[in-house]
Amino acid sequence: MLIERTELLLMPQNELVTIKGIVQENGETDIPYALAGTICNVGLNLPKDFDKNTLKKGTVICDPAYPIKLVKTFIARVLVYDIPYGAVIKGEQVVIHSYTSKSPGKLQYLLAVIDEKTKEIKKNKPKFLKEGMYADVQVKVDERLCLELYSNFQSMGRIVIRKGTHTIAAG
Repeated sequence: MLIERTELLLMPQNELVTIKGIVQENGETDIPYALAGTICNVGLNLPKDFDKNTLKKGTVICDPAYPIKLVKTFIARVLVYDIPYGAVIKGEQVVIHSYTSKSPGKLQYLLAVIDEKTKEIKKNKPKFLKEGMYADVQVKVDERLCLELYSNFQSMGRIVIRKGTHTIAAG
């Protein structure tokens, strides 16, 4: 929960900031607090030496006692969508979208094909993935992303994998 004059952690910058004020999305009404997922404008008191150019989409404000994870490599369970060029292979260059951030990256490993109903492994280390397959993949991104386990916080644990103008998988 965001409350005025509360000290929180700004990630991925890893800077302590103080909440100066909170305004509803419409920009007209000051509100005393905002819950997780609330779309609002937040005024921050930043340290004097803070580089404001580092603020961008994907910046997360969190409790210093429970900082969000910064990851460069992660495993995701995804559903493969309709792929215009046939199949997804290991090493594929992609763009990862998560919450409001995105980063170029690659599908480092195709770990397993998963049975949709039983959630058990059907095949380890597949050579490729086709439309409709559920799979565990290891992703490596160029820039660290703020991600959370899906089981802990669903909206911060979802990703979309795109190649060019096509969404090829999500999970």
